[in-house]
Amino acid sequence: LLPRQDGNPNGLVGNITILASVDGKTWKPHAEASLSATARWTHDRFREPLSTQHLRIVTATPVHNGHPWASFAELDVLTK
Repeated sequence: LLPRQDGNPNGLVGNITILASVDGKTWKPHAEASLSATARWTHDRFREPLSTQHLRIVTATPVHNGHPWASFAELDVLTK
C-alpha cells in the first residue's frame, strides 16, 4: 500500500484488515496490518497463500485522531 503522496495527512490509515471472498458475498478476515504515517510503501505478506476472487480493505483506525477519512495512492497485489 502506498499512502497519498501530496503531503496532506487526511486519509492516512493506521490499521487495516484485509478480507477475502470467493463469491463477493461471504467475507473472511485474512490479514491485519499497521501502517506508518509516512509516504513510503508498506509491504505485508499474507500468512498463507490465498486463492480468491475479491479483496476488501477495511480501515480500522486513522493515523491522526479526528481524521475519519481513508485514502491510498496505490495498491499492488502480487500473484504467482
